Amino acid sequence: MEEAREKTKSRLKGFFGKDKERKSGDGTGADINAFLHGNSDTLNFPAPTPSSPTSPQSPPRLTKIDTNSARRWPTAAAIQNARGTKSRAATTGPTRTGRKEVVVRFAEAKPEIIGEGGEEAKDPTITLRRRANTHPQSGKVENNGAAQNVLPPMDFRLPPMRRSPTSFIQSNDPASASPIPQHGPLGLIVDTQESSSFAEKVKAEMREAEGRLLAASETSRALHEQIEHVQTSCANSDHVLDEALINAMKNTQMAAPANSPPQLLPRRSTGSADSNNGTNGHMPYPLTRSSAAAMYENQAPSRGASVKSTNTTFESPQQLTRSSTLALQAATVALGDEALELFFNRTSHLLSLFRLSSESNRPLSNYSLAQFMRVSLWWFLQGRLNLEATIRDKPTSPETEQRTFHIRQQAYTDLAKSLWIIEKVVPEYYNLATYQDSTDAKIGDIMDVQKGIMSGLRKLAISMERNNFLPPEDAPLPHGLDPAIWLQDDGNTALPAVQKPVSRSILDSMPIGDSRRYFQLARMFSNCVLSEETESQTYKSLMLVSLVRAVDSRVLTLVVTNQSGTYTVCVTEDGKLGATWNDVAWYAQSYSVEVKLPRGFKLLIGCTQQDFKTLCSSFDYARKIYDGLRQMKDERLIYESTLKSMQYIDTLASSGFLTEPLPQCRLKIFEKVAVEKVAAMTRIMHRGYRIAVVTHPSTKTLRSVNQHLRSYLPILFDFLRGDGGFPGFRLAIEDGKLSCKLLFTFNDAKERMMFHDCLTAAARGDEVVTTEVSLKLLDIESNSGQESRFLKLLPWQSAKVINCGPDNSQNVHTVRSDNLRMVIGFGIGSLTDRLNVDQGELKIRASVTTPNELKILRIPQRDMTCSTLESKGTKETYQHFVRLLDDTRKSETTRTYTFASITDLHHFQAALTGFGVIFDGMATSFNISRRRMVVPIYKKWDAMISRLQIVQKDTHIQLLAFFEHFSHGDCMSFTLKSTDVFESSGKAGKWSIRIVNAKFALPKGHGEEKRPAESAFVCLDSPEYPGEHDDITIIFEREAGKSSFCCS
Repeated sequence: MEEAREKTKSRLKGFFGKDKERKSGDGTGADINAFLHGNSDTLNFPAPTPSSPTSPQSPPRLTKIDTNSARRWPTAAAIQNARGTKSRAATTGPTRTGRKEVVVRFAEAKPEIIGEGGEEAKDPTITLRRRANTHPQSGKVENNGAAQNVLPPMDFRLPPMRRSPTSFIQSNDPASASPIPQHGPLGLIVDTQESSSFAEKVKAEMREAEGRLLAASETSRALHEQIEHVQTSCANSDHVLDEALINAMKNTQMAAPANSPPQLLPRRSTGSADSNNGTNGHMPYPLTRSSAAAMYENQAPSRGASVKSTNTTFESPQQLTRSSTLALQAATVALGDEALELFFNRTSHLLSLFRLSSESNRPLSNYSLAQFMRVSLWWFLQGRLNLEATIRDKPTSPETEQRTFHIRQQAYTDLAKSLWIIEKVVPEYYNLATYQDSTDAKIGDIMDVQKGIMSGLRKLAISMERNNFLPPEDAPLPHGLDPAIWLQDDGNTALPAVQKPVSRSILDSMPIGDSRRYFQLARMFSNCVLSEETESQTYKSLMLVSLVRAVDSRVLTLVVTNQSGTYTVCVTEDGKLGATWNDVAWYAQSYSVEVKLPRGFKLLIGCTQQDFKTLCSSFDYARKIYDGLRQMKDERLIYESTLKSMQYIDTLASSGFLTEPLPQCRLKIFEKVAVEKVAAMTRIMHRGYRIAVVTHPSTKTLRSVNQHLRSYLPILFDFLRGDGGFPGFRLAIEDGKLSCKLLFTFNDAKERMMFHDCLTAAARGDEVVTTEVSLKLLDIESNSGQESRFLKLLPWQSAKVINCGPDNSQNVHTVRSDNLRMVIGFGIGSLTDRLNVDQGELKIRASVTTPNELKILRIPQRDMTCSTLESKGTKETYQHFVRLLDDTRKSETTRTYTFASITDLHHFQAALTGFGVIFDGMATSFNISRRRMVVPIYKKWDAMISRLQIVQKDTHIQLLAFFEHFSHGDCMSFTLKSTDVFESSGKAGKWSIRIVNAKFALPKGHGEEKRPAESAFVCLDSPEYPGEHDDITIIFEREAGKSSFCCS
């Protein structure tokens, strides 16, 4: 200790310059040479202490050992003293000429190539580091005289604690006192030389501990990520234990490194059952399935082989990931085998009971392989179902607790039956290896049953072990357990043979869970009774009732079968396999279901309350989904398509529909209609739309959306661009408290346009656009005086009139037409005005002052709709349209159409009324001569300014006259016949035409009509009765007007 203090003191003095010595140039060169070369890294092995040359070589003298005070192991104090002696011996060696307390060494292990990294690499560096241990070693590390140090892999684990060496290692070589650098965790070189100060020792220990923790955490995290990746890809849809039991694939955690073969995995302790049964950790029965070790040998190459065969080449990352995945899968199977072995050991005391019970009826050798697989599947399904029920239903009293205990023990017994048949009985009579390559469909079905049962048992055993639901160890045989393998049916067993046989595979009639063909929705074991109406004989049996749905269909199938498979009945929608859903009767009071079968038979299924509710709710939900796509009585289908994807956004989240986009949804649009009978005809009135969307049947839980688009609310929509550049369409619905948006993505733009045309009532099917004209302005004014001024601000574009095509017999009908409507477009949307009017309801008026203006009087209507862009409009615009539609529903309105030209007006008028305009002009005087009743005196009614139109439909010709500021009326119309006499005159510059003794009806004055506005409009399809027979004189301003009138 004194020497160490003196040395430290001398170093400190030298460091602060108090004890400097003069040095020559040779000394400086020696220092540089010592820094560059340093100490030699050559490892000097300890050699025996050389004897003096003068002393003769003779064997060492042996001292007498005191056996009384001798110790087998040295004490801790002796070890510390020995280390101190060794340290002091090292300090008395030659003086080091290099830098003090500085050691420069290099790792002697060859670098390990783990992949390509950098900014342009595909994989990040941390990914390469995690799989570094999976790369084979290339080449051998050369031995240059030093101890070979190999970097540990990423999954390095600290070895268990060992006893410190207590023997003394003598070495007289001073070079041996320099310790060799050791590799710590993560391949870091750690200098284990003892520091001269206590602080440096503490720092060194802290660094070493941090390295160990870092290596352990990195290894554990990488291992858990690989395990979770395998578990996610291998997750099965079969539910094992509801609520309490956790999926085994998800909870499995490995204790060994990811690259270790399953043979090297540490076996978990199986408790005292292994020692009691003398299994020594091995299965007491031959496993028919390949074990985890065999699977690993077949799928993943051994590490030694890869080292020998790849000296300079390395495996690709994809191959390394696949090998790691296969190893984890094999390890998971090994865990399942261990859990299954533990379950078998704890239920092995029941095997003798199973054999006695099974052979009581007939020998086991008389059963076929299909019968064995079927009965094994039966008991597996029943055992798992009862076990789930005991875990789900918590006991509330001692009686229910005792009953739950008994049901659980029986569930263990049923599962043991299934495992005993698969692993003990079947290998005794059949060699399953001979059926592996068979192409027979029945053999393939049997092998699928065997694989499904073993997979289900493994997962169930792992879940039971994880959640402490395994059978107790050394449990006594409870009273009341049923060890029977084959069930005995009651009653007349010949009744099932009379029924039409249903050919279904074992897994189709007794599904384990979801498969590639079916989704399983419900399963239960029920006591069923088959009876005939005319006979008193019955057949009773415990049957498995399964409710399934095909992956390509939205309808349900009910499958009922017994254990032996001699009787199977199916209930489908079309009835091809037996009964239909219309033959099913539900009895809620007795919790039973009755199925009417052909030939006067009926099957009564007795259920528990919970099972009955499950069947009813599943059927009602599926029927609701199925009915959503069906056309109702007051509907007609106008559009259907399969969407690219669909997304439903509900602000209240009350629909239960998923918010993420769902692919391949089925979309249908139904038009709501109301049928009104008028005389001998019926009128179909528009009442809105219903949009039905159902998810693709490939999803297990079907979901649907049924949204009604009310005719009194505007339709808000937007054109979007969906994912991948596909055309999208957004539909917003605001109806009271309901506020939602539907986002549709179509396969092409044509489908989207057809969808939009259906919502705006564009031409479809055999309908055609009879005319399309430019529209400058539309104004709608109600008789209450309210005027929609906001309509004048809209950028009106066109007006299209739609009716049935020319091939339809209704092409001439504009009255009571279910198809006649006009679609008026503006900048941000369109208005759809349906003109399904009765006779005498459509009335028009041509403006006297504005030639290209036409007015139409409409009674209150409920079929006018509006659609507008949500992104372009405002809330005020939406409210204006709401009030407009409300006014058209409640009161009489006058619609004023202003066209770009008078020709457009004529086309539009002809499309609505069916009468073509053959003359349209102005007259300076329209004179009616009225003869008095008693004296031959005529009184003239003279309208100064009037607009005249001559319209024609087939052979019917009418004269329309519209007046302005005429005291006797605003308009009149009458029919022109071939017998009428026309006199033309051109005297005194007055070009006139007189209709001699014309038959007409006088114009109605203001207030004579029930509706004040009606007196200004004429009806072409129902002209007034001609009660007057007087002359009418029409005076034109120019001769051209008179000539045009005469020519028409």
